[in-house]
Amino acid sequence: MSIPETQTEPFIEFSRGTLIIRGKSIPTDSAPLYNQVIDVFYQYSKKPLPETNIIIDLAYINCNSSRSLLNLLIVAEHMHKEGFGIKVIWYHNEHDELMHEQGLVFKDLLSVPVEITSFKR
Repeated sequence: MSIPETQTEPFIEFSRGTLIIRGKSIPTDSAPLYNQVIDVFYQYSKKPLPETNIIIDLAYINCNSSRSLLNLLIVAEHMHKEGFGIKVIWYHNEHDELMHEQGLVFKDLLSVPVEITSFKR
């Protein structure tokens, strides 16, 4: 699965156990975008590879997209609880406290491992 980035939606790619979400996620209605990703990821979750990584590298995310992303991460949560190897890697610009805090919110809400990594952009 590969979805190109637009002005309001992130680049999304899912291949060989790695889901990448990169860019900014600010659509007015995020459900159409994220529901198709959730559907594909849910099907994958029934017979996943031994290790699965979700790489989130968003410059910005609106509230609507946060809810949709949480729904996706709930699938990851179920995989983790079933004993599958899965982790979330949350990247944020080292000067972006809001995106750092958003990563911490997801980390607090989930039992799936969430690694928060800052970088210079």
